[in-house]
Amino acid sequence: MIARNKNIVITGGNNGLGKAIALQLAEEKNNIFFTYCSDDKSATETVREISKLGVRVKALKVNFLNEASVKLLVEKSYEFFDGEVDVLVNNAGIICRKPLFEITEKDWDDTHNVNTKTPFFLLQQFGKKMQEKQLQRIQKAYKEKGIEITDKLLNSSAKLSLLADYCIVFITSISRNVFTGLLPYEVSKAGTHGIVGAAASDPSLSYFQIRVNEVAPGLIATNLNKHIWMHQPNLWQQRASSIPLGFTGEPADVAKAVSSIISNKWMNGTTMTVDGGRSHNFIGSDLKQQASILKSKL
Repeated sequence: MIARNKNIVITGGNNGLGKAIALQLAEEKNNIFFTYCSDDKSATETVREISKLGVRVKALKVNFLNEASVKLLVEKSYEFFDGEVDVLVNNAGIICRKPLFEITEKDWDDTHNVNTKTPFFLLQQFGKKMQEKQLQRIQKAYKEKGIEITDKLLNSSAKLSLLADYCIVFITSISRNVFTGLLPYEVSKAGTHGIVGAAASDPSLSYFQIRVNEVAPGLIATNLNKHIWMHQPNLWQQRASSIPLGFTGEPADVAKAVSSIISNKWMNGTTMTVDGGRSHNFIGSDLKQQASILKSKL
C-alpha cells in the first residue's frame, strides 16, 4: 500500500536525496511543493520532470539561514495546497568537513541552523497547523451530529476515525554515530535524531495523529560528498569497503524508505536506517577479505 493524493512539502528537493524523494512520491501520485537554496536551473528541471507525472508541483527558493524566508515557506506551501499539507519531509542540509581545531563559530552555527534549528521550527510550525486542521475536523463532525464535545469524548477511540494521517519525516544520517572530520555535521544530526524521538511522543502531535519519523541514510553519492566520489575515487572505494553488502546506495533507496514511512499509519518515532549494514560495521571490514572467504566456500 502506498500513499496517494497527499500534499507533500520537501525541503531541498531540487537535487540529490530530495529530488529522488520528490520524484518517488510524485510517481505515486502525490502533489509536491519543494524548496531549494540557490540552483535555479536544477529547480526548474525538477519541476519539469514532476509536472510530466501529472501532479501539482511548485518550487520555492528558501534561505534556511533567514527566518523570514523560512516563514514564507510555511505560508506559501499552505497557500499552494489550499490550506492542507499532509506531509513535511525535512531533507535540506549542509555539511562541514574540517579538522577539529579549524572549525569556526560560523561553521558551527550555520551547520546547526540548517540541519537542526530550522527543521525543528518547521516541525513546530507545520505541526501547529496540522493540529488546527485536526481540531477543525473533530469540531465539525460533532457539531453536525449535535454532540457536545467533552474531554471523555476527545479521549475516546471514536475521534481517530475523524482524523487525517499527517506525517513529518526527517532525513538524518548514520553519521550521528560519529565519523572523524565531520564534527559539526555529526552533532547536528544527533540533535535532529533527538528531536524525532521527543516529538514523536509529544501529545501535542501524537494525540492528533501527527507522526514523526526519520530515515538515516548511509554512504550515497550526492552533492554533499561529490568532492570525494568524483575527485577521490580511491577514498570513496575505501569507505564503500566497510559496507557489508559491498556497494554504496542510491538516492532512490532513501526515497523508497520515505514512501514506506508515509504510507504506514502506525509508524511513529521510528528510525529507518538505509545503509547496507554499514552502521553495524564501523571497524570497516575489507571487501578483499570477504571475497577470499567466499572463494574458500566455492
